[in-house]
Amino acid sequence: MRLRNGNNGVKSNCKTDDGDKYDLKALGHDLSGGADLKLRIENKQVKLVINSKEVFKTQYHKSIGKIMGIRLTIAGIGYFDSLQITDLKTKETF
Repeated sequence: MRLRNGNNGVKSNCKTDDGDKYDLKALGHDLSGGADLKLRIENKQVKLVINSKEVFKTQYHKSIGKIMGIRLTIAGIGYFDSLQITDLKTKETF
């Protein structure tokens, strides 16, 4: 899934929510002071939560398989403090 604020919108494996057609203002956050971001994917439902507030929700119909990698990018100066991936079925953390 790729999240972008603006005309490029939100992209996932089979769906694009265009910023011209959908209100994506909830994705606009000042993260300069830090934030807790959670991306939860369960039962073909995708939820993005920023600081305990759900800011984006979508669903998909066909899985593209297991996670093979993650790419985190920042527009501007910044960093990611930590990344945790948890299998919701086994509770195994990677």
